[in-house]
Amino acid sequence: MSIPKQEDTFKLKELCWAKIKGYPWWPGIIRNIYNLNGEEFYFVAYLCENNGSVLNRNAIKKWESNYELFREGKTNSKNGKGSTINNDFKSALAVAILYCEGKINDVDHDKFLNKYQTNKDRHNIANIESFFNNIIQEKLEKEKEKEKNKKEELINKNTNKEIKNKTKNKSNKKKLIGKKRNLSKAKPPEKQEKKSVIKDNEINMTQKELNKIDDLISSITYNIDEIMIKSEKYQKFFSKECKEKNICIHDNKSIKTKIELIKYLQIMNDILNVPINLNKMILNINSKNS
Repeated sequence: MSIPKQEDTFKLKELCWAKIKGYPWWPGIIRNIYNLNGEEFYFVAYLCENNGSVLNRNAIKKWESNYELFREGKTNSKNGKGSTINNDFKSALAVAILYCEGKINDVDHDKFLNKYQTNKDRHNIANIESFFNNIIQEKLEKEKEKEKNKKEELINKNTNKEIKNKTKNKSNKKKLIGKKRNLSKAKPPEKQEKKSVIKDNEINMTQKELNKIDDLISSITYNIDEIMIKSEKYQKFFSKECKEKNICIHDNKSIKTKIELIKYLQIMNDILNVPINLNKMILNINSKNS
């Protein structure tokens, strides 16, 4: 069994040329396909006409490959030669071109037939242009509206994301303030009468110095958005250094972490305008280690 060539196959809603006796090859749309005893038959709806015919394969031809041959609407035979009929063919051809370009579909053509019931009205070029131009314009407006809705949806999505992030930041700030208040209530460590040897693994500091560290961390937290905008250097630094060392500005649990944070953020002193001598603070903290 041989496989049919593309030229020999048709599908539903395909634009084609159809031939019945006494008329030229006429533009039509395949609305149904039947298979009877191994032979295919096609119901073709004629453009600008409120009727159609069931035709065999010999009575229909491909649209594009036969356009130049049949576009003049000749009444004679298979080769398309002969005299030209009236303007009904021209109006049907105009609708067929819109269909071929994808500007209208079979549903649009059905609406046209429902609106114009008489043959005279259906083949009136002014009616055709007015009706289908409105259809095309409506489709363009719907497409614009669809595109607009997509953009608005994207904007709303980004806005909701920003609101969510701000809410999260506010929640983190409240937690940080609460931790700071609880920390400020703690009793300061007793002063040592004698200086002890500095040990790398032990840290001891006064409440005043601890509060200074908390103030610095709070200042960094509250100004983080401004920092990210002003300092590309900070953004790269924070991503590369702090994340690798698992240092988070919202982590207020470990004094050791705070001291490491101060060391790594010394370059931000001028940007933050924090009136604290970071090097001196670290030196003081280390000098009071027991």
